[in-house]
Amino acid sequence: MEYILEGLEEVRYPWVNSLEFWGGGYWGQIGALHLLFGWLFILWICSRTLIMSRILLEFRLAVLYFALTVFTNPAFNQGALNINEMLGVLALLVVLAKGRMKLGLGASPLSKGLLIVFGVSLLHVFMTWLIYPDLIPNLDVFAIKMAINFKILVLAGNLAIVGSQLSRGFGLDLLIRTCLATGTFALLMYLVQIAVSITGTWPYGTYIDAGFVGIPSFGSVSIERGHFGKFMTPYYPFFLFALLAWRARWRFALFFLIMSINFSASSQTFFLCSLLLTMFIFRRKLGITPYVSFMLMVMLMVIYWDVFEGIIDKIYLLAIVGDESQGGGRSFGLFAEYLQTYPFGMGYSGSTLRTAPMLPEINAAHFAFVTQYSGLAFPLVAGFALLVYRAAQAGLLNEPLGRCMMVGVVMSGIVFLTDILWFVPMMWLSMEIVFSQHRSPLTAFPSRTAHDAL
Repeated sequence: MEYILEGLEEVRYPWVNSLEFWGGGYWGQIGALHLLFGWLFILWICSRTLIMSRILLEFRLAVLYFALTVFTNPAFNQGALNINEMLGVLALLVVLAKGRMKLGLGASPLSKGLLIVFGVSLLHVFMTWLIYPDLIPNLDVFAIKMAINFKILVLAGNLAIVGSQLSRGFGLDLLIRTCLATGTFALLMYLVQIAVSITGTWPYGTYIDAGFVGIPSFGSVSIERGHFGKFMTPYYPFFLFALLAWRARWRFALFFLIMSINFSASSQTFFLCSLLLTMFIFRRKLGITPYVSFMLMVMLMVIYWDVFEGIIDKIYLLAIVGDESQGGGRSFGLFAEYLQTYPFGMGYSGSTLRTAPMLPEINAAHFAFVTQYSGLAFPLVAGFALLVYRAAQAGLLNEPLGRCMMVGVVMSGIVFLTDILWFVPMMWLSMEIVFSQHRSPLTAFPSRTAHDAL
């Protein structure tokens, strides 16, 4: 069967930040309708959240920091910070302004661990800079490197804010419904892009599918289709919880639909893993729902086999064989070349500065983590594995919230090993919720009324 659409072209973004998006008049074009809606949604969700004066301001800001993680499009970016990161920085500034310096004393093992990671990362960056000056050739690179590392501090601080409130029995309702509302909106914007394309205009953020056979995929409010799918992965536990606790079937169906038709190798792999984990964790209580979802996914793969065959080939060639003919950046030979050139590591650089000067691009997450941290990578990975194990144990004691979040906890380990998304805020939120609920078993259970208010 032929799926190729005549005239299909990838349409990326002619702006690099929010000022160019607004100043260039792109917001008024039909191809950017989903991004204009995105800004309207941000204004709505922020105003709705920030007016809740009975809840601590820093907690409200931290909730938005996590919930708006998926908004990574340059239209929501300024000064190398996404909109959610700006709100996260504000949350920490509020804590400092109020003099709540003891916030970390009651923090969970997760936020404390990340604070340690931040300190180690910062020291390691300066050490590698002294050993390999070519890694930071100018002040611009230095500023970017510092910003990347301080994002770990912002993450740890916001997790501490959220955890301290949740463990006291406050804010869980607000946190869950805000994340759920944001995830639902992002999925709906994917549908808006499909609607715009039907009118004959390819919207900004249109990409050829990972199978390269001509079916378009879209970026919604994220950078592109792959990023959208991967950044939506940590929202899955919230949609699963809404399905189980609130019978929000249409939201879960929407999540299933968009994640199935967004043809991205990594994001669809993550989605399939999430479904399989759900089937295992809730094997005695979910009935046929996960099995029906899994069968629908299989049926979709059969119907659009040409597309999925291309995705499978891509995974096999790049992730397993390590084919570098198209710049995959995932081979063992490339990994060895990095270790030989920088045996002490390059310092934590995230995905932004993962490629060293005069060396090919490196994209394999497990290889990149070691090339950045060198020998420090192994105790850090061991510490992370211990946190995942402890959170998984705690999650089993709380139904259904803890078990739903447990899917996110296990998936964070899978994502950690396969993609450079190590410190994406939402990837850590499920674990923090599990720890806080374990510390405060009397925390109020999110009610159906909260769902109806969305």
